Amino acid sequence: MKRKYLATVISSLFVLPITAHSETILEDVVTTSNRFEQKSFDAPASLQAISREVIEDAGPQVNMSESLNRIPGVVALNRQNYAQDLQISIRGFGARTQFGIRGVRLIIDGIPATIPDGQGQSATVSLTSTDRIEVLRGPLAQLYGNAAGGVIQTFTREAPDRPELLIQGHTGSYGTNRTDWQYADKIGKFGLVADYSTFKTDGFRQNSQAERNQFNGKLAYQHNDQTKLDFIANIFDMPYANDPAGLSQAEAIATPELSKRTQNQRKIIKQNQVGTVLTHAVDGFSKVSGRIYGGNRENTHFNNFTATPSWVGLDRDYYGLGLSYSSKSSIIGKDTLWVVGFDFDKSTEINQAGTATANNADKTGTLSRNEDRLAQNTDLYAQVNMLLNEKWSILGGARSTNVKLASSNLGGTTGATPVGSLGEVKFNAVNPVTGITYHATERMNIYANYGRGLETPTLAEMSYDLNLNNTFNTSLKASRSNHYETGLKWLPNNRSRLDLAVFYVKTSDEIITAVSGAVGTAFTNNPGGTTRKGLELAYQNQFISSMKFNLTGTLIDAEFNERFTYGTSIVNTGNKIPGIPNGMAYSSIQWSGTDFQRNKYRQVMGALATFEFVTAGANHSSDTNTDSTKAGGYSLYNLRLAHRVDINSMTITGYGQLNNLTDKKYIGSVIVSNGSPFEPAPGRNWMVGLNASTRF
Repeated sequence: MKRKYLATVISSLFVLPITAHSETILEDVVTTSNRFEQKSFDAPASLQAISREVIEDAGPQVNMSESLNRIPGVVALNRQNYAQDLQISIRGFGARTQFGIRGVRLIIDGIPATIPDGQGQSATVSLTSTDRIEVLRGPLAQLYGNAAGGVIQTFTREAPDRPELLIQGHTGSYGTNRTDWQYADKIGKFGLVADYSTFKTDGFRQNSQAERNQFNGKLAYQHNDQTKLDFIANIFDMPYANDPAGLSQAEAIATPELSKRTQNQRKIIKQNQVGTVLTHAVDGFSKVSGRIYGGNRENTHFNNFTATPSWVGLDRDYYGLGLSYSSKSSIIGKDTLWVVGFDFDKSTEINQAGTATANNADKTGTLSRNEDRLAQNTDLYAQVNMLLNEKWSILGGARSTNVKLASSNLGGTTGATPVGSLGEVKFNAVNPVTGITYHATERMNIYANYGRGLETPTLAEMSYDLNLNNTFNTSLKASRSNHYETGLKWLPNNRSRLDLAVFYVKTSDEIITAVSGAVGTAFTNNPGGTTRKGLELAYQNQFISSMKFNLTGTLIDAEFNERFTYGTSIVNTGNKIPGIPNGMAYSSIQWSGTDFQRNKYRQVMGALATFEFVTAGANHSSDTNTDSTKAGGYSLYNLRLAHRVDINSMTITGYGQLNNLTDKKYIGSVIVSNGSPFEPAPGRNWMVGLNASTRF
């Protein structure tokens, strides 16, 4: 299987002609995830960005998985289950999650969407107003603190110089409907982007209906050329997202649309957040950046895993602040960029569980869990990039991370004496990062980096002991990791680019899910260490003026390097880490009827056709790697069509896409360490849409 992916990736580089035209066709995005503004080609790390054009072309902009599959090393799976969110991992970090995001840090407009214990949710990203997505992989990500196996940052668009109104709608298979209304304008020193979107679907599987409504707003105040202040508000409302849960291997093959959880099992989420980000240029080289934010999240999950209907839920308040100072200096006669910063983030939540009325209609007054939980981090960091000469540059940095997790029992309630967890743990680490870059030519950079990382267990993972009792599991340790990476970035000519990275990661005290029970109940432990080694490739080529080619590929060998047991299960040295496909590749050929000509709003005009090929390798759902818990690999073909025209001051775009052209049955994702781990993906499905934007 690995040879198949490697052959596909490498052979594609040579069968396509590489032309040498004088004009530069491929555009590079200025990124900030390396903490310094620079083009992704110049960043001394595995850092790539997805532009607004790609986000809009990739689909209805409901899930980040629509566009993240273009980034090597990233696995972003649509679970067809909006109650559990996407399954996102980077170089295998985050693969163990059964809901939400673990091990990958998510940042939206400079504000963390990951709380201090490492939990995050991708659904809160408003893709309809997102200008770009940046993904940082490898050692440098460790400078972002706890659970930074990788970093995903999104940025809301800036207001245009002229008022702009955008309306779009999509409809498709399984009763799926998507709408978006967006207004953007700039008046004097103020710029406004206000976006409201809706999403509703009946779902591919039984009991997978969902509805989401979201507002994202950004008010920018440009005081002068030196000072800018952004006010950001986000409201996320999911009144229901039914949970179809997983299936056995036989069930997933025979009846993929089946759900065992048809008795009103669902999740309800409300989240409100506001934040302010300040940037001030002290002079031509120095800049101060600060942020302060706060929000509330309510989350209730009704389930029927047992004969008695029940629910789990939380009411979370969170806030934080950060401050950084960056500048350019001459150190030992060498030009040096440097940054120092401070982050403080805190989350407090009332976590409860109890029984529900018949058919999970509502909560009752009986609680089985009632506790107050805390997650908090206080971090300091510094990073230095020094240019030694025209050919060599070095970087160094470190982050001091201090994470506190605590839980206290709130006591009994009417009709019962609930069991709650009680305890407190602190995790501390100083993690260094170092690297070197060889600037071989203006068109080629070669780099090597090392970094040490920390990943603490989350509050949810600490909530149960070996017997799944409601006891705060203070015996859990943080996982420590050492990351090594070497890479190459090469521009063969003005129409092509190649990014190649080889990585090796070794962890100790890996956090695994050993036993999983009902919703929200899972016992985790630290059985030993793991190794992850792999190859990542990204290649772009516009080999004729009207056609572009894109290829990304990932090979990864992720395994346990120590033998361990839990209960009667034995995990041998060399067993594969569950939730990590052994290989993935994405390839697309895009044709434009106007040679990718753009209007003055930087949109590609005329007809646009995109043909995609997506393939993934086998994926285990259990540490024991048994055949009955293994999902096979798959290959898919997708087709997207678009046509954009200008009519006076209005731009109208029609979209159409057909996914899984061959109607292949396959397992889209797996639930790690679950008795019914398989989440089937839909067969052939379609989506059409219309986008109209006008300027005044």
